[in-house]
Amino acid sequence: MSRKDDANRPSSPRSRSTFRLYGGLFAGLALGLLLSAQIPPGVFNRPSISASLLSEPGLIERTVGFAPVIAFARPELLEPLRERIEAMEPGRQNADLLLFGDWWARFDPEATDRWAKAYEDRHGLSVRPGVFRAWARRDPYVALEQAEKSSTWGDEQAVWQNPNVSAVMKGWDESGRPGLRQWIFESDEIDRQALMQIWARERAAMMAPDAVWDWAERFPGTMRKEMLPAVAAALAARRPADAVRLATPYLEAGDTLGLLQRISTRWVKREPRATMDWISTTPEGRMRDNAVLEAARNWNTRDRKGFARYMEEHLDDFPEWLEPAFELYSRSLAADGSPVSGLAIAQRLRKQSRRDYNTTKILRHWLLLDRPAARSWIEDNGVRSVFRGSRLVISSS
Repeated sequence: MSRKDDANRPSSPRSRSTFRLYGGLFAGLALGLLLSAQIPPGVFNRPSISASLLSEPGLIERTVGFAPVIAFARPELLEPLRERIEAMEPGRQNADLLLFGDWWARFDPEATDRWAKAYEDRHGLSVRPGVFRAWARRDPYVALEQAEKSSTWGDEQAVWQNPNVSAVMKGWDESGRPGLRQWIFESDEIDRQALMQIWARERAAMMAPDAVWDWAERFPGTMRKEMLPAVAAALAARRPADAVRLATPYLEAGDTLGLLQRISTRWVKREPRATMDWISTTPEGRMRDNAVLEAARNWNTRDRKGFARYMEEHLDDFPEWLEPAFELYSRSLAADGSPVSGLAIAQRLRKQSRRDYNTTKILRHWLLLDRPAARSWIEDNGVRSVFRGSRLVISSS
């Protein structure tokens, strides 16, 4: 078909529908900007929400229809808007609730939170995090105080597990008000690590890779040592090539921050083979061994068959850099009912201490399941072993 024929070809109904939807959206936004500058106060006295708008099943259509209404609504329209929101069928989706909660929280966050909590209790929809995020953009200190009191698990819930606290963090960061970094780094160890991960993920989503890396590098002292790995992990989950590029100077200089492991354990969830190939090119040492093991552990948990295929492909050459993964694979084979295959791999490990450790782990498990067979293997393979009480110990041969 020629370009002319292609240009004259009628568009599909779906294409025409999409064009009308987005064309209407952009036209509406342009008109809204024009009207906001020219229409005198008082014109938007009544929200024009049609009876069918909030029952529209399409998320985009509902949002496009409701957003202009809420964008120009004044605080005095709260009651009629709330009546419309509460009259709609709950459970379809909560985009309308989030827009409404964000709008209301801008001028009365305390009342909005009370309403959101009651709504959540009635319908089970998550509304409060959106309210706390908007609240934090206005007053993060009060929002945080209230969010910390909102735990549904009482004192047993860690700070980072509270979705309302996470929402406050995001709004606080967006507000540009001081104090967020101090609050995070003064938290308990577990909370601090988790909160840094949340913060790094938000920054990685909003900023270009080089910008977010530069942001982390500007942290002072020990804060920088903790934030850089968090940012490396966040980037690896989104843009692994950039994470590798930015971390490479640290790896070549002797990584002491654990960047290799943080990148590999995130990247392996998306592209396990590419991750392992990259690890093989990094400087040898304890950091690489740890990265290989943790990446292999993640891969084996998520895709046992894919991990097994990769390991079988490397059985003949048995590369030294991959030995931490072979240790895991040997034990995995034994756990899956193939102790002989697992032991065969364990016996090929180059370090005697690793051979003894993994052989002992596998044999102890096998002895519990089939003692005669395990005893027979020990005798046939000339493995020196002793029993200390009921525990088998493999000694160096």
